[in-house]
This record gives sequence, structure tokens and C-alpha cells, in this order.
Amino acid sequence: MASFDGAFLTNSRGFAALGRIDTVHLPLDASLLATARRLHGEAPWNEI
Repeated sequence: MASFDGAFLTNSRGFAALGRIDTVHLPLDASLLATARRLHGEAPWNEI
């Protein structure tokens, strides 16, 4: 994970960037975060 550009947690109720997983600190790149938020917002909903 130390080589990751970032990590995100997402589900049907929201979206969050992760700054750390266990003891591994992850970078938070504003451009990557904006792209991830945009893609999450554009994803189609699945009807249940």
C-alpha cells in the first residue's frame, strides 16, 4: 500500500478519502480526489 497514490472508501451513502490504513500513511492528492468524487457522482444507480 505504500506505493498507492491514495485510497477511498465508498458506498451508496457516501464517499471518503483515507489518509491512513493501519500504520501506512497515504497521500491525499487534490486532483485525484476531485477525479474520484466526479466518477463516484457519475456512476449509475442500480435499482433494487
